[in-house]
Amino acid sequence: MSAPFAIRDGKKVALSSEDVAWLAEMAKPQPALPPAFISPLQARNGLRAWGIGRAQIDAFFEAINDAAEREAAYDAWEYATQIDRGNPLVAACAAFLGKTDAEIDQFFIDAASA
Repeated sequence: MSAPFAIRDGKKVALSSEDVAWLAEMAKPQPALPPAFISPLQARNGLRAWGIGRAQIDAFFEAINDAAEREAAYDAWEYATQIDRGNPLVAACAAFLGKTDAEIDQFFIDAASA
């Protein structure tokens, strides 16, 4: 078996061990990026798949003290055409459920692919 090589200036050149290590690192699968948004159905199915029921989501809304803010948050949940990863409501619900940013990223990845 021949050593790894590259073509530089039209000539076959052996790769250094640093070149080979860099290529091996670049060939590793990269982590998936979370989608910017998911559909409400994907969100609800994802919550169910993660064992998070409606009662827990309802408790999040009930924990919002200001009635107008609670109503606006609930309307956003019920009538949104998409659930945006960067929405502060998503971050607040995640914190209420004890989830980290990394877990929410994974949730969006899982929900989008289900």
